[in-house]
Amino acid sequence: MARKSIERLTADAADALRRYHEGGQHDTDLLRAAAGDVVELRSRFHRDKDGLPDWSGRTTRYRDAIAEVFHRAGLKPRQVEALQRKLGYHVRLTIDAREIPAEDLEATGIEPTNPKVRQTRKRATDAAIAAAFAPETTAADRAVFAERLLAQAASEDIGELPPRHLAVIGIAMDGIATYTENLRAAVAEADAG
Repeated sequence: MARKSIERLTADAADALRRYHEGGQHDTDLLRAAAGDVVELRSRFHRDKDGLPDWSGRTTRYRDAIAEVFHRAGLKPRQVEALQRKLGYHVRLTIDAREIPAEDLEATGIEPTNPKVRQTRKRATDAAIAAAFAPETTAADRAVFAERLLAQAASEDIGELPPRHLAVIGIAMDGIATYTENLRAAVAEADAG
């Protein structure tokens, strides 16, 4: 089967998104079809600095192409904004299905972890955070919870994290140090009183 042209990919993705939006946004097969065309579009645009395909969708040429897709689909900016997360989920699943080397994904700014795995982790984290802030949770429970979270984070190999994650950890650790000092002082004051 011949590869679709960029024009055909743009037209097909726009048609699928238009039909998805007009159909009440329930037909995930249309989102999957659009995602396949979007990923193929990304594979056609290469990054200037290393020649890798633009898997993360950041080159100007790709952004112009995806803007044209949304324009042809007849979507207004608010509609595009609402659709991007749903489409992005399917784009990522499509990228994962291509079995692109993790190094190539990381080089283009994409975490090699599957979105379903990330979603499961996020739900578990959200549930743990909600439990930590439940009304019946005490300050002692929260301190133990924080210690366990830090122990978990310290056990991970942070040397493999992207620089932006390392920066976030550094900022968070500064805040943790401040709160630790404040809490330690409050405990000492309560013990003395």
